[in-house]
Amino acid sequence: NIGSFHSYTQPDDEYGKIKNLLKQMCFDAQADPEIKCRVVNISPSLISGTNASIGKESIAMLSTNDVCRVIDFIIDSPPHFLVNEIVFSNKDLARSFHDS
Repeated sequence: NIGSFHSYTQPDDEYGKIKNLLKQMCFDAQADPEIKCRVVNISPSLISGTNASIGKESIAMLSTNDVCRVIDFIIDSPPHFLVNEIVFSNKDLARSFHDS
């Protein structure tokens, strides 16, 4: 599941609530012994070149390559290696979030 860093920064607005609901569905699927596939919630911050980034060029963003590298890491990890969730952003954006 592709979540959003937004669910951590603004969990109470409509988009944050939807992404948090999807995140919970992923965690529920991870805990279900009947589900035989790997389920991971990936929550990136803004990604350059996407609809979400239009008009926000001044904000530090991830590249699509950054996101693909994280997904490749998950796919290439051994079957016994459990990744519940990965939350990631540009370090400048993360600093501004934690400093506020």
